[in-house]
Amino acid sequence: PSGYDKGDTSTRFYGFARIFAGVLRRGTNVLIIQPSSADPTAQVGRVPTNVKDARVSNIYLLMSTHLLGIEAVPAGNVFGLGNLENLVFKTATVSTSPLCPSFSPIALGPRSLLKVAVWTRNLEDFPALVDGLKKLNKADPSVEVYYQENGDLILATCGEVHLQRCLKDLEDDLSLIHI
Repeated sequence: PSGYDKGDTSTRFYGFARIFAGVLRRGTNVLIIQPSSADPTAQVGRVPTNVKDARVSNIYLLMSTHLLGIEAVPAGNVFGLGNLENLVFKTATVSTSPLCPSFSPIALGPRSLLKVAVWTRNLEDFPALVDGLKKLNKADPSVEVYYQENGDLILATCGEVHLQRCLKDLEDDLSLIHI
């Protein structure tokens, strides 16, 4: 992507999006509307309360493993959005209208077939593990992370292969510690 610092090793999150109407341009002020647990039809015509202001700074054309920075994207296209890490958890609706209802998140079917307690090899690395699990939870819609009543930190995945992939991502990219 344009403006990407190759010396920066921090993990980046990009939104995968589709534009339904109009043209989205860099520099446009938008509203980030978080999903609502309420009936979506009840929101039509009312300003939702779960809205954050944002400015579109990076739009990307998704090309396999590469991102190409672009200035604008017209309706009907799939594209990437950057610099929304602190505004979007797993899913959100991006609009220029405050009256836009939040789109419902995609139901992915059965969830969390395998649940394991996760610990670090060194106790002083635990804050890095928690931070890495937050990033993993944001990046993977099939992952659930939570604390049990006994204090265990649980990582719930779709199966053994998914668990192995998540643990590798945690160790190699997201928390950079031994688990």
